Amino acid sequence: MTLYLADSSVWVGRRRPEAGDLSGLLVDRLRRSEVATCVPVAIEVLTGPPDGEAYVRDWTRLWSQLHWLPLRERATGRALEVQSELALASPGAHRRSISHFLIAACAEDAGPGVVLWHWDPDLAAICEHTGQPHELVLAPAAFPLVSTEAELPTPPASTELVTASSPAEVATAAPPENGSPRPALSRPPWEDGARA
Repeated sequence: MTLYLADSSVWVGRRRPEAGDLSGLLVDRLRRSEVATCVPVAIEVLTGPPDGEAYVRDWTRLWSQLHWLPLRERATGRALEVQSELALASPGAHRRSISHFLIAACAEDAGPGVVLWHWDPDLAAICEHTGQPHELVLAPAAFPLVSTEAELPTPPASTELVTASSPAEVATAAPPENGSPRPALSRPPWEDGARA
């Protein structure tokens, strides 16, 4: 099964008028249990809830239900390697957000069964450089990561836990090994039996 690591540009961009049916596609992929996330994406998107109650509601309804990809030490090293390669390839090509490099490296580290799904020209450039699978939504558009009052889609309760059937899927099931900060909730999803 292909997993789509939905970048923050997808979560936020789905609300934009020019996004077309991006929101519908996100809901469809959530229903099919095809959406993955990682700590850098969650940190970016979860800056949107206005208070702790909304944060916990979003976490409980959606984020704790997603497949979580660990941000391993080798992925952080790869992020730095890709940044240096881009710096040597073209002046200024390395000047991109740290989160772009980390998210792309996390998806690449998870294996070819993970597609980085985004609406971001910087991620497109990184993925084209690395040759990793990615899906660019529509035409890239620059927009700030701002929250709105719109509710996040909720995956149906009938979603089944997918059993890992390949070494790449097994590798994504491990908890983070790099001391990543954990949400101030009862337990992070990779310790609660959430999809990995």
